[in-house]
Amino acid sequence: MIRYILKRLLQFIPSLILITFLGFLLNDYAPIDPAELLAMRTREGGNPLTAQQHETILREQRHKLGLDLPMFYFSINANYECDTLERIPNRTERETLKKLNEEYRNWPAVSDYYKEIKDFATYIPTMYNSMVNIYDKIKIDSTYQPEITDIRPFITPDNIDRLKALKEKSVQLVSLENEIEIENLFNEIDSLAKPMVSPLAYRKMTTNLRDAFAAVKISSPTSILYPTFSFHTDNRYHRWLFGDGESNLGVLRGDFGTSYTSGQKVGKIIASHIGFTLLFSLGGILLAYLISIPLGVYAAVKKNSWFDRVSSVVLFLLYSMPSFWLATLLLVCFANPDTLYWFETSGLKPAQGYPVDANIFQKLWISLPYIVLPLICFTYSSLAFLSRTLRVSVLENIKQDYITTARAKGLPQNKVVWRHAFRNSLLPMITVLANVFPYAIGGSVILETVFTLPGMGFETYRAILGQDYPVIMAMLTLTAVLTIIGLLVQDILYALADPRISYNRKK
Repeated sequence: MIRYILKRLLQFIPSLILITFLGFLLNDYAPIDPAELLAMRTREGGNPLTAQQHETILREQRHKLGLDLPMFYFSINANYECDTLERIPNRTERETLKKLNEEYRNWPAVSDYYKEIKDFATYIPTMYNSMVNIYDKIKIDSTYQPEITDIRPFITPDNIDRLKALKEKSVQLVSLENEIEIENLFNEIDSLAKPMVSPLAYRKMTTNLRDAFAAVKISSPTSILYPTFSFHTDNRYHRWLFGDGESNLGVLRGDFGTSYTSGQKVGKIIASHIGFTLLFSLGGILLAYLISIPLGVYAAVKKNSWFDRVSSVVLFLLYSMPSFWLATLLLVCFANPDTLYWFETSGLKPAQGYPVDANIFQKLWISLPYIVLPLICFTYSSLAFLSRTLRVSVLENIKQDYITTARAKGLPQNKVVWRHAFRNSLLPMITVLANVFPYAIGGSVILETVFTLPGMGFETYRAILGQDYPVIMAMLTLTAVLTIIGLLVQDILYALADPRISYNRKK
């Protein structure tokens, strides 16, 4: 048995590697840029940021998360592709440059074009702010002379409006990859810039933009004939597994990173919520087994009796009820001041908390009105399924020859049923038991949301709404790992329940 367990553990290593890799891919290809999400939440409630300040925050967040690193230990690209695109902080800009490079296959020119766009997008807002300041000073003091004396004739309301429009166009330019759209935007920029004569440097910059884009369109047809191989010792997947050696320890050490919404370590979030999930999910499974085992065995022994028929109808009715519907029905009937207010609607304890001197039993008694309804909902569906599964399995075994032999020897009915028929009917129950392990982490998202229980199911629901991908990926990864552990425990229990199953190698 020990040799078999060690063998299975070794076989699980490739599965664990694949699980972590899939978790990394899901996290890496999330539909939202985590750096952008963190940057948005960093400036919530604060003053509006300039484009340069926003880009600086993006760059810092990407570097902190390791998103400016290559994806894997090696990369295979066409020789025209750029392997440093991840250093660009803005996701829209990265995708635009990637599409331009894929179309024209001329990365040096695309890079120069991007620099011209950034210079233009930086200069125009600066010029706009400067002109507005000068215009405001001239309105206060008509004799005011700016440092650049030949700029005063151009400080007019019309030119200020044109610069404001140019500032908006400069933001649009960085997201365009279609040649027609780019040329049309260039024409709009020229029409806005035309009344503003040469002393302003932006006239030269618009010309530089056109020249830079013209250079992009000159592509080399031989640029795709051979691939390039690159190796990266420091990459995102390596940090996902092993951490960065400082703030992040990596998945293999139980560190799934930091929550995007709360800023807490994901491990601490799981530790603070998993206890409530274990209370209800494992408590519900335990109650389901304790009730379903005698119920299923008795229904099999008393086949076609009134008990068997009534229990079958009731259990099938319970099994057909959606959990959220039954939870809502219980709340309306037994946690409603207009009907029966026996239980509480949400939470696990009174809003004012427990008394200071309350012991564990007193706390449990105080929390009982909060626990009963959720525990019923966590139990009933498993109860119905398990009891019907055990009934069918006992009925199959009770017809076997060894049961007839045991009865012929004069063994009591209870010993025949529980020692022989029941033990050999446990295999389907053990199969269901393997699902308890992942369920203990994931809990029930619907039930925990309906009853507002602070468990992992409700936390997963909040993480999905808040696009908190580290928490979501941690839940998926842990659920997959516990599924593998459940399968191993299932195999071990098979051998313990049925002597015919042995994993020892025959001599």
